[in-house]
Amino acid sequence: MKMAFIGSKLLMKTSQSIEAQPGLELTSIFEQILPGNHILITAPIHRGIIFPISLKETLYVHFLTEEGRYDFTCLVVERPIIDGIYYLKAWLTSEITRSQRRDHFRIKKPMRARLAIEGKLTIDVIPPDAQDEGGIVEFDCITHDISAGGLSLYLTYACELNDIVVASLPVGPDEKMVNFTCEVVWVTECDRSDYSHLVGLKFIYESEREREDMEKYVFMLQYDMIRRK
Repeated sequence: MKMAFIGSKLLMKTSQSIEAQPGLELTSIFEQILPGNHILITAPIHRGIIFPISLKETLYVHFLTEEGRYDFTCLVVERPIIDGIYYLKAWLTSEITRSQRRDHFRIKKPMRARLAIEGKLTIDVIPPDAQDEGGIVEFDCITHDISAGGLSLYLTYACELNDIVVASLPVGPDEKMVNFTCEVVWVTECDRSDYSHLVGLKFIYESEREREDMEKYVFMLQYDMIRRK
């Protein structure tokens, strides 16, 4: 493990938090590398209080550095208090694996979605399931894969490169539809019977907070997929 990890902000999931409060993300700080393949991290804080993590709890953790994204799992073996600060001592149960930061856990996951395009479609080419209101055409689609950098969708209409569109995705345990502004970066035909094209979109973020929220969302999706296997 590299010393550059020290001080990194961690995002974690636990089996107990997923069962008790689906969609809950916890944050911590990578404090120290200990002998015997152990690490020391700060106890996670949730809504201003220390979140209770049980001994022998498995943590699914990821964090970002300038070099990329890192992921690992660990087992909580001790909950020490040092100088009045609550920590977790954990034993690494997997290697710390690195992925390129731009990849952001690209996972294949079909989800219902909606796509809105302003002023691009004429009445002759509007898909049968589309709605045309005030020059903005919306129609149903299905996601193929998603990452914090973007997503791909199956569509019944071929968008044009560089189109600015709005994708609505189900977010959170209640699957509330949330809008994301995107740019079309590639388009290709597909051989599905229900959709004619596969379109690649890049998220357009207005703030770093939006990017971090999408990182958490994609991480939650991946964790839920692993947990169900």
